[in-house]
Amino acid sequence: MNIDKTDRQILMALLDDSRSSVSGLAKKTGLSREIINYRMKRLEDDNIIKNYITIIHQPLFCSGIATLLCKLRHIADKRSDEIYSFINDHPSINWCSELCGSYDIVVTFLYADSQDLEKSLSSITNYLGKDLKEHSLSLYISEYKFDRKPLIAGKSSEYRPKIVHFDDSKIDIDEIDRRILSELANNSRIKNIDLAKKIKISEDSTRLRIKRLEDKKIIKGYTIVLDTGKLGFEAYYMGLQIENINDKTINKIKYYVNTNQYIIFCARTSGKYNIIMTLNTKNRTHFSELLLEIRRQFSEDLNGYEFQIILQDHKEIFVPKNLILKNF
Repeated sequence: MNIDKTDRQILMALLDDSRSSVSGLAKKTGLSREIINYRMKRLEDDNIIKNYITIIHQPLFCSGIATLLCKLRHIADKRSDEIYSFINDHPSINWCSELCGSYDIVVTFLYADSQDLEKSLSSITNYLGKDLKEHSLSLYISEYKFDRKPLIAGKSSEYRPKIVHFDDSKIDIDEIDRRILSELANNSRIKNIDLAKKIKISEDSTRLRIKRLEDKKIIKGYTIVLDTGKLGFEAYYMGLQIENINDKTINKIKYYVNTNQYIIFCARTSGKYNIIMTLNTKNRTHFSELLLEIRRQFSEDLNGYEFQIILQDHKEIFVPKNLILKNF
């Protein structure tokens, strides 16, 4: 679907803050409330906007994130539907994409410690059972980029070095905070009055608690999940094997991915491919050009690479609801 300047204005505003009221969006974009309502409804109906999610501080609920690549045997459509239903309901999985290439599925999941890592890994591989041909696990070390705004804006954002580390940082929150976060996690646009009814506290208390969670950076923002395929892009999942990882190499990687509008996500991992990224391209020719550019940029240290076509995203959330409510 082709989107015009007005659609882009709305999408940019929602990527920046998907919890903004219609009035707030109108003020930010200079558009009328009627246009905002109509365009948002159309973008939702066309499945360009897939969901409204909350950016929750992940280290509060985990000590790390793992990524699991799975190669499956030939499976029937019914079994495939069952697998994706299991993934969507899994309490630790926060992202899943269907791939075409050496692997068929990639998932990321949050874990609290080594025992929890083993438990989540076993739960996934055991469920896949005889349908799982092979798998590859790697652990996130640092996240270097996650930003879709340059794709909509048509240009790179100003480069501001930002790294997300997965550590043991903990902040005390109570059961009510957890219930608020669990509702906001997969629906950032829920109204305070509706949220208050669900939590069974006053609307004023709900508003104050959300503000406190924002001030403490437990809630780090609100954004949207986009189907970039509906915008005419092809999506790829790519792993790079970089030798001699040092400060100079890391800075070079961070600068490159953050100034390239087509690279949406990048992280350093512990696996065979120690840099992973997702990118969107205009077509296959554009991908070939981008791949050649990556190979040239890192020719001195690039020891190998592998890429898969992303066919469809099946799940995207920062922290799964069941994990937020764990132990309550």
